[in-house]
Amino acid sequence: MAYLNQLTESLLAQVSADVRVTVLGFSQGSATVGRWLVQARFRPARLVLWAGAFPPDVDFSVASYLARRVPITLVCGTHDQYISEADFAAQQDFLHGLGCTPTVLRFDGGHELNANVLRQLHAEA
Repeated sequence: MAYLNQLTESLLAQVSADVRVTVLGFSQGSATVGRWLVQARFRPARLVLWAGAFPPDVDFSVASYLARRVPITLVCGTHDQYISEADFAAQQDFLHGLGCTPTVLRFDGGHELNANVLRQLHAEA
């Protein structure tokens, strides 16, 4: 977490104050960025959890505060071999429980980043 805080401070010092930052966590990195953002001073313009889940082991009240203030997008391939439809639905339910209605993006593919979805996310930024 300390490394992510240092990296963010260093990078943000090099750009204008109005730059909009999207944080993307892929697979197990989704839990990492969730844990980081719950305790970080930095708040992104958007959080993308791609083929992963927000960690259930963080302080619920802090996670709820974050989830209500940072738009969250869930992305998952329709053939992801590591995330079942039930797991994906459970993640949506978990985020609803935090007070967040995530944007959901699906693509025809597996446990991978998808160039078309990345372009879509960039266009929406």
